[in-house]
Amino acid sequence: MSYPFTACLAHVEVTVVWVIDGRIVKLCGIFEHNSGCEEARMNRLPAIPLHEHVYEVALEQLENGASLTAVQEKNQQMISARKYRNMDSYNTEKANFQYNFLSSDNATLYNKFSQKLGINTRKEPQTSSLKAEVHAAIFYYQARVEKNECLKVCITTNDMDQAAFKYIHHSQLIVDGTFGHLFAMGVDEENKGIPIALFLFSAPTGNHATHAGYNTEILAELFFAWNDHLSTKFNTSFEPYSALTDTDTKEHGALLMVWHSIILLICKFHLRQCWTNNRKKLRLVATTKYTAAMSLIQAEQSFYLSLVEKEDTRSIAEATLKHLSWSNWGRHAAAARIGMSIQAMIPTTNHLESFNCILKCKYIGS
Repeated sequence: MSYPFTACLAHVEVTVVWVIDGRIVKLCGIFEHNSGCEEARMNRLPAIPLHEHVYEVALEQLENGASLTAVQEKNQQMISARKYRNMDSYNTEKANFQYNFLSSDNATLYNKFSQKLGINTRKEPQTSSLKAEVHAAIFYYQARVEKNECLKVCITTNDMDQAAFKYIHHSQLIVDGTFGHLFAMGVDEENKGIPIALFLFSAPTGNHATHAGYNTEILAELFFAWNDHLSTKFNTSFEPYSALTDTDTKEHGALLMVWHSIILLICKFHLRQCWTNNRKKLRLVATTKYTAAMSLIQAEQSFYLSLVEKEDTRSIAEATLKHLSWSNWGRHAAAARIGMSIQAMIPTTNHLESFNCILKCKYIGS
């Protein structure tokens, strides 16, 4: 918003009869602003709306099956050729509209497209005019009925299910999410990321942000639903042997609630971020050779083993040894259980971070 929120109720409702002579027949509302509103100052310039002709061209493209990238490319082409309406008289200093299609316009475009198709978002899923394959992809749906509940949706296609069983069952799972969105991914033979599940949930009514209702129980419910879906579909107990995540303990707890024996690994990038304070003196972080890294770990272990015998350093030494043991043991244990070399283990969540960014920043927008 261009102005701060002050809870001012001032508004005017005007009723005009155009059929006769355009007379105003009713004028009502709250005509006085509160003190906060009168004292408010503009925080930033208001957003300049997109010209309606840009939306018209984009909607026609979407109807013909064009991608969002194609919409953006044609937008730039038409701007260069000055083919949009009113561009001949367009004055950037005075006009109350602009022609550049931005990522912030994605949501408005999708809403207009839904309205044009006649999709009624308030109807039951069974009566929706969505395509059958879209309806079939939603294998778990929980509506928000009570105030303390939230909307939960789990989405996979048949291809995603097949990929999950091929690349995740008894192998590695990558999980990454932000408030309201959670993604699961696997990696194929060519080391390419394969999206295998999308989990969506909203904030409970009354929460000002989705993160206020983001907890282990919600994530566990979604993971349980996904596990049941795949186990039923393939008539076998679906079980990833290892999961790679960031440092989010909510995700860790939910994964362990569903798969008790899963080995949790932390993305090296996020782990490095947690070591920021000690980064300059940690040779292990800068080491690129596996044998050299193992030598450093063994040297640290030998040093702290000698400190365990001393009363004043025992607590710190035991904690450090536990951390070193986890760092070394986790990936070895996961690799051994899956049956692959430790070098073949996925080190970071980069595959999923990239997909997450492209999906939300480009195709969903804000």
